[in-house]
Amino acid sequence: MGRWIRGWLFLVLLLPTQAWAQAVPVQQFVPPPGGAFNYAMSQGTSVLPHLKPGFGLHFNYAYDVLNVANRKTGENVQLLEHQLTADLTMALGLIDALELGLAMPATLYQAEGDPSLTLDPRQFGVAALGDLRIYVKWRVIGPEPREDKGPSLSFLALFTAPTGSVEDLNGNGSATLEPRFTYEQFISRDFRFALSVGYRIRIERQELFNIQVGNEFTWAVSGEYRFTDEWSLIADLAGNVSADPEIAAQSEEHPTELMMAARWRVEKAHMLTFGLGRGLTTGYGSPALRFFIGYNYAPHPDPEPPMPMRRAPPVAR
Repeated sequence: MGRWIRGWLFLVLLLPTQAWAQAVPVQQFVPPPGGAFNYAMSQGTSVLPHLKPGFGLHFNYAYDVLNVANRKTGENVQLLEHQLTADLTMALGLIDALELGLAMPATLYQAEGDPSLTLDPRQFGVAALGDLRIYVKWRVIGPEPREDKGPSLSFLALFTAPTGSVEDLNGNGSATLEPRFTYEQFISRDFRFALSVGYRIRIERQELFNIQVGNEFTWAVSGEYRFTDEWSLIADLAGNVSADPEIAAQSEEHPTELMMAARWRVEKAHMLTFGLGRGLTTGYGSPALRFFIGYNYAPHPDPEPPMPMRRAPPVAR
């Protein structure tokens, strides 16, 4: 397993990279593969059953996505006003403890904000590809797939390959690696919550005017309450904090977003998740409003076969 991970990392690091001094990756909504085992944007600890695949297609629209402050004049400049993005995800479960996943994002439409009198904003492409995401998740401890109670812990290695258009604010400009731990507590069949922390490693720092993006701590707090067999409510609070001591602690470098969603299980393995999000800081990629909707196919574990009935031995007469 370690050799496989090292091979992927070596391949990612060999991909061509470009250093863009005036660009940052603004897309903060990154739906993970795995379907109902995850939250709106954050990973859960459960994995798909052995050799069972999962697929997903997600759309999100964000308004007022990127703003910068002109320190000299105090003017707040809206660099990116509209952004519509799609994410195609797929995953495969292995040995009921591992899950391999891929996600390919693409911006379908984006538009700049109003022109500034004191700052000359960049011109961005209307559409662009994002960075390919590669997930390797290991459920370290936790209840069996058919159980619904108890604590659970998972380790996630998230790689990104620099396939995105950096100049159009849709890529990191280099490969990234993010190890992340998630603790999840299954209170009952109907309620669960999760806490996750990670560290995102960037090979190259990116800058856009007064925004600087380098290595980051990542975190998320999530919960889901299932009030019927078909419907549940999800809350996701997630953000990034700069981990580079050279970068000043400004709100622009600390994106934080709250998302509220509903999940409809149309059938056993098919579900729709839709909701709203809002940035709680002026961090890069934290929108004034986000709307998202996604479809997932994620099979559940096969039910346990019924126990054979034992007949009582005949009574001797």
